[in-house]
Formats: sequence, structure tokens, C-alpha cells
Amino acid sequence: MGAADDCVHRHHRLHVALARECGDLGDHSLVHPEIAGFGKPSAQIDGIRERKEKERLAAERKKQEAEEARARRARLNAIIQRGDAVWREIETEIERRNASGYDKATSLLADLKTIAEQNGGTADFIRRLHSIRERHAQKGRFIERLNVFG
Repeated sequence: MGAADDCVHRHHRLHVALARECGDLGDHSLVHPEIAGFGKPSAQIDGIRERKEKERLAAERKKQEAEEARARRARLNAIIQRGDAVWREIETEIERRNASGYDKATSLLADLKTIAEQNGGTADFIRRLHSIRERHAQKGRFIERLNVFG
């Protein structure tokens, strides 16, 4: 066996090892590299790695979305448990007359809107939101946030 054959066999062993690592060995482990179509194994291995990475990222994204949905449900359930106290908290945050208070109030209102839509209480929500708009009409920055919110 010459140096060229030795190089081909090392190349084949490397490809098989990398394919094993990527979980895509197929039937190629017992076939000579030239017959198995391994003339350019790095492109195949790159393709396998890219596919595996895409699969991993998709699974990670799906897991993160599920965690975010669970956290949102838990937050909405906590707001439901607090009842009318949430509306008082919104008023308190608005009265702070600063960006963080307005942001917190708007966030709570967005959550209450979601809850109202889920539970069929949109009429009461709209009535209360309209009342807040009227009471705090002179707070331009807060009203801007409400306009973005809806």
C-alpha cells in the first residue's frame, strides 16, 4: 500500500469518526471511501454539523418559548389572584409620574387586557381604561404609552 492509499484510508477513518460524532454514520463505515462517495467528506460533514446545529437551535428556541409562556401564565394567574388591588397598583404607578411607573402601569394594563380577553370581561376593562385615560389625560408621556399599547 502506497502513501496515497494510506492517506485515503486516514481520510476515511477521520470521516467515519466525525460522522459518528454527528450521529450520521449510515452504511458508509464498511465501504471504501471512493465507492461510498467520500471524495469530499468535509462538505458532507459540514452539512451534517449545520443540520444538527439548526436542530439544536430550534429545540432551544422551542424550549425558551415554552418557558416564556409558562412564566406569562403564572404572571397572569398572580394578577387574577390579586383582583382589584392591581387597579390600585396601576394608579399608584401612574402617580409616580416617572417613566418606570408609567411602564409598570402600562405593562399591568396589557396583562389585564389579556385576562379580560380570555375571560370575556373586555367591557369592564375598556370602561376602566377609559376612566384612567380621563383622569390622567394631562400626563402626556403616560398617554403616549397607552396609545402604543392600544
